[in-house]
Amino acid sequence: MISVLNGKIIRKESSSIDLLTASGLGFNIFVSQRDLDNLSESETTTLLIYHYIRENREDLFGFSNLEDKLFFEKLISISGVGPATAIDILSQFSVTEFAKLLDEKDVKKICTIKGLGNKTARRIVLELAEKLVTDDTKKALDPKSLDKLSKVSSALKSLAFSSKEVEAMISKLSKTEIEGESTESLVYICLKDHE
Repeated sequence: MISVLNGKIIRKESSSIDLLTASGLGFNIFVSQRDLDNLSESETTTLLIYHYIRENREDLFGFSNLEDKLFFEKLISISGVGPATAIDILSQFSVTEFAKLLDEKDVKKICTIKGLGNKTARRIVLELAEKLVTDDTKKALDPKSLDKLSKVSSALKSLAFSSKEVEAMISKLSKTEIEGESTESLVYICLKDHE
């Protein structure tokens, strides 16, 4: 399973890049339009990879940051949302922008994404609304809940998890969980999801 790739961009296409690694292997990697706009040919870059495997095909999807990759994984866990649609969503909206649409239950705007019908858009709102903990969501939390998140973060770091791993685990917590569960329960939820 490929999880990270580093190499030189030898070609940019409309929705993907060709990356040549130092070992001489070349990979075609699908990326969002936002990432594509920030990448240049001949540039050396590192991308986090989601390796999508199906019976008759394998595709690589690349992300410049962990937040986008985790969001992509949440999207494709929803029935009716494939990787191509998830990349289209990330091309059109940042995670924070999309979290705002979910918060406002703006199905109409979500339907503007290519390949998304009303039924799937409603399913996304229903299933994802409570799952996205972005910086904006954290700002909306009360001081007690923010203190709880800080304690959860410290507890996970004391268990030898890196800051990046802790950030990834905490991003999976819902607002309801943060506000309703104890610090100990939140640590347990993070560890269970990380398995």
